[in-house]
Amino acid sequence: MKKHSFEYIKKNFLKQGCELLETEYLHSKHPMKYKCICGNISYIKWNHFQQGKRCKECKRAKFIGENNHKWNPNLTNEDRIKSRKTFDYKKWTKSIFERDNYTCQVCKKRGGDIVAHHLNGYDWCVNHRLDLNNGLTLCKMCHKQFHYFYGYGKNTREEFINLFLFSLNHINEWDFIQATEECAKSVYPYIGCGNPNFIDEIAVNSLKKQLNQIKFSGNVILCEGIKDDSHVLQGRIGQLDIPVLDLDLVCDPVDGSKITANGQLGGCVLLVLASKNTIYIPKNHYIKKVVINNALDETFGNNKILLLSIKEIVKKMRLKLGRKPIICLLNRDRNKKFIDEFRKYGCSIKLIEACDVFGSLEVINEKIDMYYGIGGSPEAILTTSAIKAFKGRIEIQEVASDWTPIGEVLSNDEIINGYSVFIATGITDTSLLKGVEKTKGAIITQTLFASDCEKHTTRWVTTEHKS
Repeated sequence: MKKHSFEYIKKNFLKQGCELLETEYLHSKHPMKYKCICGNISYIKWNHFQQGKRCKECKRAKFIGENNHKWNPNLTNEDRIKSRKTFDYKKWTKSIFERDNYTCQVCKKRGGDIVAHHLNGYDWCVNHRLDLNNGLTLCKMCHKQFHYFYGYGKNTREEFINLFLFSLNHINEWDFIQATEECAKSVYPYIGCGNPNFIDEIAVNSLKKQLNQIKFSGNVILCEGIKDDSHVLQGRIGQLDIPVLDLDLVCDPVDGSKITANGQLGGCVLLVLASKNTIYIPKNHYIKKVVINNALDETFGNNKILLLSIKEIVKKMRLKLGRKPIICLLNRDRNKKFIDEFRKYGCSIKLIEACDVFGSLEVINEKIDMYYGIGGSPEAILTTSAIKAFKGRIEIQEVASDWTPIGEVLSNDEIINGYSVFIATGITDTSLLKGVEKTKGAIITQTLFASDCEKHTTRWVTTEHKS
């Protein structure tokens, strides 16, 4: 039999409304890539194409809906949706299983009798019935356990969280306080060792170990150390691994690793937790920020402070305070022009060598009137969580490599769009926290827990750890 030419094959595909995506024709039994009339990209042999066969999607279409032998003409479309007997629902179920690797997201059992569970119930959350973020895989036993406690109908995501894991409003704050305390204790023996990189390594490994022992599902989205090419904590964290119910974390296992390695004051462990996708993730390593307390907030009103000149800022502050303002800045070359300009307009300047998070928080106890300058991006996010808890005001703006401001100015809820939790434990003494202290038979730590959640809780925790 004479072999068909490539042009002949291509024309026949076009006649049937399909498009051949190959550049040559080998023989009738060779699978060829093509675009089917339904739009699906697939492979087919020439002899099968001649017989009228098409892609799997077209084949499936022949057996769904009215073409299916089990089709019941007495059911309305509403009946089918209510009983979950639609092709779209089956497709959603399969997608949930594939995403979760056919593994129960609670007990981690893989395969067997599994179900795709709706977090917000199928019966009432109509707009999210086929939303992949509204479903997850459960084994039959875990599924039964949930409905044993909460029944069938009107179920919610919050019920699932209450039963199986912690949301931001349901976390056991003491678990996370203990995590930062243990991290600080692990660094304590190496204070003054002279090796910041080693300090970072110890802290990262300790904090990771502690967080992985807590029953929650989290993702570390930002960690100090990336810009310095140091040890960082990133990615999945926590005992559970349920991405659709993640908490996002920002951390600095040792804020001030250099000064801690040198035995100086100001080292601490910092951690922030927030609901998934509520934290602004900067694209650049450095950010310009300004922080003020609640008392000064009304002085600037709706004005973006970072868009005002330093002269205008000082003028407004003098009118409110009736004295020269006290401005805190990080002592870096990139901040020199700000330092000089604030001094030019008669401000008192407090320079800090590191740990600008606690430098910023000094506005709370009014040791300073404003924090201003360029610092690391993770520190800006960490500061935002604490400032929101204390009802202060922060503004940030990303800067380019030449320290030129780029992008828009963001403030409190634009940086963290929702509730958050801030936890800090001292390693060496800071302006707000005492460092780790070893006494006869015990190690003492001090931790700040601050949250703008519904409880709006602030705790200063001093813990005595028995040796």
